[in-house]
Formats: sequence, C-alpha cells, structure tokens
Amino acid sequence: MSRQTATVDANQDKAWKREALRLCDRYVREVVLAFDLCPWADGALRGGRVGRDVCLLAVPTPQDCLPFIDGLVQDSPATMMDIGLLVFPRYGGSWAAFDGFAERVRRADGDRRADFPSRAPRALAVPRYLVAAFHPDGAQSFTGPHQMVSFLRRSPDPMLQFVRAGLIDDLKESQPDVSDTIARRNHAALVGAAGGASAESGEAADRPERRLDAAVRSIRADRDACYDQLEHN
Repeated sequence: MSRQTATVDANQDKAWKREALRLCDRYVREVVLAFDLCPWADGALRGGRVGRDVCLLAVPTPQDCLPFIDGLVQDSPATMMDIGLLVFPRYGGSWAAFDGFAERVRRADGDRRADFPSRAPRALAVPRYLVAAFHPDGAQSFTGPHQMVSFLRRSPDPMLQFVRAGLIDDLKESQPDVSDTIARRNHAALVGAAGGASAESGEAADRPERRLDAAVRSIRADRDACYDQLEHN
C-alpha cells in the first residue's frame, strides 16, 4: 500500500467515525434525552461522564471492545465514566446477532477479571459494566412495556451501551427490578399519557410514541444518505 493510499484510507476512516458520532449524538439528543428514556443520561452528560467511540470493524470480536471498557475507567473511580457508547457503523449483522454479541462482550469482560489474583492492579480496578445492545432494526411497533424496549433502542447504527453497575445497584436499593421499572416508566410516559392507546392505532399523530418514531426514522434517513455518500467518495 502506498503512502498516498494509506492517507486516503485514514481520511475515510476519520470521516466514518465523525459521521457515526454525529448520528449517535442526534439519537442521544433527539430520542434519549428528548423523551427522557434513561434515568442516568442527562446527569452523566452534564457531568462529562459519557465515553463515546467508534469501531469500524465489520466483524468485531468481544476482545476488540475491552480496551474501550478499560478507557471508561480513566485514572480513578472519581473520574470513571458512568455510561459508554461504542458504535459499529459497518456491522451488518441482525438485531439478534448483535444482541448475542453484546452478551459475549459481557462474558469476556467478566472472564478476564475472574482470575484477579494474577492480574495487574489497574485491571483489578475496572468496574463491572452492564451491556445493552441497540440496533437500527429493532421492533417497529410494540404492545407493552417489555416489547417497547426494542422499539426504543433503534439507534442509527448498531451500538453497545455500557452502564456502570454502581448506578444500577444504587437504584436497586429502592426498586429491585430495575429493568422492569425503567420499561414501565418509559411505557407510561409515552403511551400512558395518551390514554393507553397502542402504537399501532391510527389516532393522534402527535402522540409521544409517534413523535419518537418519527425522530428515529429521520435519523435513520440521515444515516443512509450520509453513508451512501461516504461509500461512493
């Protein structure tokens, strides 16, 4: 590979990363924050405790994600990130496949700390992060709180969300089933306020869940146009 070709490839990679992060920011701003879907997002963003990065591998392995998790810790517990977002714009697998990948990442992170007596001190300090998969091909409709989770996690690109376990543990003190609590909270906010109508009914196009769906589709259209241009440059 010539130096000129390498420079072109490097510039293309930078463009992909820049656009992937821009689209991720749109999703966070126009969906997650606008509809108050995550109880920790606003505080973490305001406090500078959200880490973001892009993995350009089309077929990533769990080990490719571990350096990102380590980077969330930074130098001390006082400065570690509460949330991490790792975006995979070139991943072409299905929602189900990516959900399985998220589980393998969780296991890989846990396995490397299971043998802690033989590991370096900094590796011991890596906190446990809970991993969730987001994917553009999530559910297009829903009928209840738990079916709604996939509907809400339609990020513009496949993305892994890492949430510091301590945040979950703090919430568990008052609400043991955190996942169920958040699912029902979001369902009540988006659907309950509209009288409990399902997302599939034809009433009131300005209902919260329909506005959210429109925002997701707008970001997806932005993504498709942007990446099509990048691929043909």
